[in-house]
Amino acid sequence: MDQQLLAIAGVDDDERERDRMVRAFRRLILLHLCVQEWFVWLTVEKPAYSTSVILFCAVAYTLGLVLGWRPRWSRAAFVFVLVISIVRHVNQFPLSANHHYLELGILALGSLFDERSEDESRLLLQSCRCVVVTVMFYAGLQKVMHGYYFSGELLSFAIAMEPRFAETLGWLLPGEELERLRSYGLPPPVGAGPYYVSSPLLMLVSNATYALEMLAAVGFLVPRLRTLTLVGAVALIVAIEVSAREVLFGGLYVGLMLLFAPRAVNARVLPLFVALYAYLVAAGFGVVPRWGAH
Repeated sequence: MDQQLLAIAGVDDDERERDRMVRAFRRLILLHLCVQEWFVWLTVEKPAYSTSVILFCAVAYTLGLVLGWRPRWSRAAFVFVLVISIVRHVNQFPLSANHHYLELGILALGSLFDERSEDESRLLLQSCRCVVVTVMFYAGLQKVMHGYYFSGELLSFAIAMEPRFAETLGWLLPGEELERLRSYGLPPPVGAGPYYVSSPLLMLVSNATYALEMLAAVGFLVPRLRTLTLVGAVALIVAIEVSAREVLFGGLYVGLMLLFAPRAVNARVLPLFVALYAYLVAAGFGVVPRWGAH
């Protein structure tokens, strides 16, 4: 049974490529957490929790990144960062974003498995791949269960309430409907109808979102479809996160999905991730335009 589960999650025969992939992934997670905390500290305007806590965590994550860059200390760094993250989010609850809990899960897996062990490295890779499939499928399923994507109501609400969504998704609507939605103020109107729209294009995009997420989860489980699924899933996540301008979550999840690549693509594109996170730090300091990045 265990072998069947590992086969579904994907087994890599090239030990060297697998080790490169896992090592790059662990570094990416630590880099992500470090930059994310500094970005929050630099950009938060009215924190619901002490900025001193954010600064403490940012410094701690930086130490974790430096410590964990070497394989010898990677597991210890993950344990250290996991403890800091748990304390941070317990104190911050319920204000933590959804992806923070995903980060905690990945940190827990990284704390359990030592990348220097072939067996543990393999188990870490398979475990993270299972996380990707689970999160991707559930992301689509919960949209179906809530029912606010069938007629595009959630996207309409986002366009009405958030300028960033109006800027990126407004072209899906006729001018008069966009103007109507943008005229809504706070508190938002309630009842049956204010967020219904007649745009077939917006409803197509809305329904395609959950369908493609669930299809991608299934595609990752079929070995022959993995590479094609990976390309499509990365394009989907990039499109979603560009619309939402959620650069941090987008970077995190693309990094996770690259674990399904046939070779250590994440190690080869790690400099691109470094450049992306360097941009966020520069944007936090106001050196470059922020462009509404979250």
